[in-house]
Amino acid sequence: MTRRNRQKEENVQDVNKFMREVEEAMHVDNMLAFWNDYKVHIISSVIGLFVVVTSWQWYVNARETGYENQANALWTVKQSGTVAPESYNDIIENGTNGYQLFAWFNKAEAFTKQNELQKAIVVYKDIIENVKAKEFTDLAKLKMSLLLLDKDILKAQEVASELVKAESPFMYSAKEVLAMSYEKQGKLEDALKQYENIAVNPSIPQGMRTRVQARIDALNRRS
Repeated sequence: MTRRNRQKEENVQDVNKFMREVEEAMHVDNMLAFWNDYKVHIISSVIGLFVVVTSWQWYVNARETGYENQANALWTVKQSGTVAPESYNDIIENGTNGYQLFAWFNKAEAFTKQNELQKAIVVYKDIIENVKAKEFTDLAKLKMSLLLLDKDILKAQEVASELVKAESPFMYSAKEVLAMSYEKQGKLEDALKQYENIAVNPSIPQGMRTRVQARIDALNRRS
């Protein structure tokens, strides 16, 4: 196994371990306190998993399709340790197709890790305004709504509601954002209804089902 592949596997294991801890923490009745303490780590870890899993494959694909220079540039930035968000600017400005998009998401992640959430939001807005692929603009909207929960809760609700109404592929994650926002506003009955609306769908992922059921149980204990 090469050093890069070994590092990729180790990173995936680290992220999976952290996400298991997140799942366990959501079984106790301190979801909002946990979110306030660790939201940056959660968001960074989720997008980080996307980065770890996809970056190596994108690198290999790039070599095969002749985009070796861009692949090398992106790989170099990712392997340089603590990455400044501005490190991705050249790829964003001069990259093609997936590389530009990938760099945009990485730049937003870098700002999030630095707790510069407003700057991360601006990057997500850039993606929404400039990318044509709906799946990626919806992902940017979802991540932006998460960051907005503490900055502008009404705007977070507006963005999440838009994803729900459009029946986005991220619709149920958006509903979860709405439920969390209602909890933060003290609208516990509305939050419970939203969580229950998610839980009745048989197609949601098991991780989401477990997380949502934990919130339903916690809110029912309060009533």
